[in-house]
Amino acid sequence: MKTILVSGSAGFIGSLLMGKLQKSGFHVEGITKESVNPNYKIHKVNLQNLDSLKKIKTNKIDVAIHLAGKTEELDFLTMFQNNVISTINFLEYSISKKIKKFIFISGHNVYSPNLKLPIKENSSTIPNTNYGFTKLLAEHCVQYYSKKFNFEIIILRISFTYGLTQKPKKMISNLIKNYKSSKTISIHKYENGFQKIDFIHVSDVCDAIINSINTKNVKGIYNIASGQPHTIKDLVSIMQKIKNTKSKILIKQFNFKTNHTYYDISKAKKDLKFSPKISLEKGMGEFFR
Repeated sequence: MKTILVSGSAGFIGSLLMGKLQKSGFHVEGITKESVNPNYKIHKVNLQNLDSLKKIKTNKIDVAIHLAGKTEELDFLTMFQNNVISTINFLEYSISKKIKKFIFISGHNVYSPNLKLPIKENSSTIPNTNYGFTKLLAEHCVQYYSKKFNFEIIILRISFTYGLTQKPKKMISNLIKNYKSSKTISIHKYENGFQKIDFIHVSDVCDAIINSINTKNVKGIYNIASGQPHTIKDLVSIMQKIKNTKSKILIKQFNFKTNHTYYDISKAKKDLKFSPKISLEKGMGEFFR
């Protein structure tokens, strides 16, 4: 039985991933700063403190999965400490424990805006946010350590993820909350139409991570997304089919262009045997049960 160590195990993706890993037959251990009471071994450690991290005692770890980090857009120093320093420390720990495989969860935010669509893994990476830039720096750290210490890495660039337990301020969660409360919803229309976005359900993200564990002789960077663009107008149409509310829908016109973002997932399909299973209609329907 493989033992998997997951940082950020109490987070939005991590909490679902841990259960799925257990159901898949893995022994799991988690690292988190939060107080949780799960049915797996937990190490309550701040990843920014390497000395504390190195003191934790685990079973022999086969695969390390690095999910922990700040996703909210904060000042650069805070983002650097949470997304880069923490990654370096987890890499140092992984090397000290002779972990052979390291899976890093990155984000779509590392890509430059205004790219040719769909966005491929070799597309330009000049991010315009602190989050995107620190995630890109962390990716480079992972690649450097892999080359220097000769261990296997997989970097997953995750698209806009959604699901029931996501923070209520996130796009889909907030939209559904407002719609169910019959609040007015504004849809923005730009010179190049309604913004196209690639949404992926958190369960599909977890499956992609598990597939990454199970693959052999595979390494590199992979887009994890639905591969299908949708607009906010599409989301509203889906909600209206599921349930009628008194929500008014307003379309606001903007006299400038927006960035469309959706991703080529053919590489992940080929190498990781990844195929999204949950449609947007099914995923959004979970919020109305």
